[in-house]
Amino acid sequence: MKLIKIYLVSIIFSLQLYAQNEHKVITVSIKEDTSMIREYIELYRYYQRTYNFDKRKQMLDKAYAKSLKINNTYFIAYCEELYANQYVEEEIENPLGTKFSLSAIKNYKSLNDEKYFHKIVDLYIQLIQIDFKSQNNLSIQLYADSAILYTNKIKNDKFRLISLMNILLTLYRNNDKNTDLTYLENTKDYLSEINKLFPKVNDRELRNVCIRLNEMQLVAEKKYQQAIKYNLTSIKYNLSINDTGGIMYDYLRRSEIHNKIKQFNESKYFNEKGLIIATKYKHTKYELIFLYELAINYYNLKKYELSYQYSLKSMALSKKIKAENDIMKNYHLLYKIDSINQNHYSALLNLQQYYKYRDSLFPVSYNKKAIALAQHFEIAKMKNVTNKLKRENLSKDEEIKKDAFKIIYLSVAAVLFLLMSMFFYFFYRKFAKQSVELTVQKNLISKQVLELEKQNQKLERMNQEKTDLIGIVSHDLKAPLNRAQALIDLIIMDETSTFNITQQNLFQKLKSEITDEKALITEILNAELLEIEINSIKNEKIEINQAIEVFIQNFIPIAETKDIKLTFKPFADKIHIFANLNYLRRALDNLLSNAIKFSNTGKTVSVLIDKVDNEVFLHIIDQGLGFSEEDQKNLFRKYRKLSSKPTAGEASTGLGLSIVKSLVEAMDGTISLISEKNKGATFTLKFKSA
Repeated sequence: MKLIKIYLVSIIFSLQLYAQNEHKVITVSIKEDTSMIREYIELYRYYQRTYNFDKRKQMLDKAYAKSLKINNTYFIAYCEELYANQYVEEEIENPLGTKFSLSAIKNYKSLNDEKYFHKIVDLYIQLIQIDFKSQNNLSIQLYADSAILYTNKIKNDKFRLISLMNILLTLYRNNDKNTDLTYLENTKDYLSEINKLFPKVNDRELRNVCIRLNEMQLVAEKKYQQAIKYNLTSIKYNLSINDTGGIMYDYLRRSEIHNKIKQFNESKYFNEKGLIIATKYKHTKYELIFLYELAINYYNLKKYELSYQYSLKSMALSKKIKAENDIMKNYHLLYKIDSINQNHYSALLNLQQYYKYRDSLFPVSYNKKAIALAQHFEIAKMKNVTNKLKRENLSKDEEIKKDAFKIIYLSVAAVLFLLMSMFFYFFYRKFAKQSVELTVQKNLISKQVLELEKQNQKLERMNQEKTDLIGIVSHDLKAPLNRAQALIDLIIMDETSTFNITQQNLFQKLKSEITDEKALITEILNAELLEIEINSIKNEKIEINQAIEVFIQNFIPIAETKDIKLTFKPFADKIHIFANLNYLRRALDNLLSNAIKFSNTGKTVSVLIDKVDNEVFLHIIDQGLGFSEEDQKNLFRKYRKLSSKPTAGEASTGLGLSIVKSLVEAMDGTISLISEKNKGATFTLKFKSA
């Protein structure tokens, strides 16, 4: 029995020892496979830096195969991430890019580790880049929201900030490739989050990225002049720290902004500066970009010979580093230039090369296109020959027609001369008769002119008398009011007075009433004097965005006293009108004052500028009491108070809108209203653009 126990114990011990050794062998094997995968990935990175794309792909294939063999989730996900990167980098429209990105996301999620969340965010960004090519806005927004979701899970503020920045950079950079910009509605929120998070991190390197993101948002909103200010700040910062890569990127961004507003010479200037730096520091990628951008600049400026030269330089560098997508773009540009210069054979060769590279990147039947292309050029040649023969026949027909026309012309001229002679004879006889009648009418008109001059002199005297009367009345009315106000001030300031609080309050109210009466007299006087001033108005060219924006700032504190939000939305570009700046401000003063007076607290008053064709519109929109149909009939008449009352008991004379109408019409403009009772009002001033 003891022997059996000893035997069993020895067997168990042997099995345990075998299992331990087997486990060590497996562990050593796995470690060796992991090290090999790391070596393949290092080689992949080396071949990527040296632009050896074939070798790079071989190393990635080997690393992925090993990862699948040992079933290492992290390395499988990492290899799939590199595959996805490759498709995005080479701009290849291939469903494998999406497939690898989604698979890598799934594998990283299965690891359930916070340190991989930023990788998940990067992969969602790659999916956004892939979907930009198909302009699938729904999935772009979906992937952006998913990326933001995982960004919020990152606890490290710096990593979270970097992930948010990468999402925004991707959306902004691909903006021009998309026609429907609905996904950009959320970019303001993302940027707001970045601007809040940045002070917590306060990283010097990320400071400039934050500046660039604000610049890109302004470009997306087509506020190009404001974007240029941010770009200039970024350039100055990069120059101060001697960051050549950052400077080149800023120059590239600046040239893009100038291209958008069709300032091709300015764009060329920044591309030339960028090329100098890229060449000096042997930065091949940027050198290639700037060469191609300069070729595009000269093409837009219609300097086709220079455009051709820069495109050839860009082509040579593209072939040197085997950048097939850039080779393809240059062949297409060369084809367009040759077509403009009517170099048909060269254009054909360049177009064939363009399709060849395009079909290798985006698989299509190259042979069919080449045949179709050859047929197209044969047909074009035949058309040229046919058109030449037609032109020769037409020139002969035109010579025959010209001779026939000369004969007809001479015949018609002779007939016309005869008819004209007869006409002048009859006209002379009729003119002699009418001359007597005109003399009588002239005498009658002279008498009427004298009568009109007398009437004008009488009207001028009456107008002067009216002006003098207004001055006298206003002075006589103001003088006693001023004296009364001075007496009340003396009573209030008298420290020995025995008036109680109620009596003192009554004096203050009386003083306020006198002040309102003086303001009313002043407004009436201004309204009457305005009719005289209007005859001598001088309009000038005004940039309306800037003029209104400066004026609006003065009204913000007034609106805030009633807790009313005052907003201003300028037109996207500079816009000019012919107007009188003083009159325009007086008109706006009345309209904004009324909008605030007749709005309850917590409401919004908006001012926005728009342009349609050759007309400029200035809208003043409030959420106040509005106007009834009866009020709108008497809207612009003097001294007509309307049914609505100011919401805080402010004074109203009924003169404001009549003054506005006079001011606007004096500037050759019009004013209109859209309103309903208790539903706010929209006043629109219309001017012709200068």
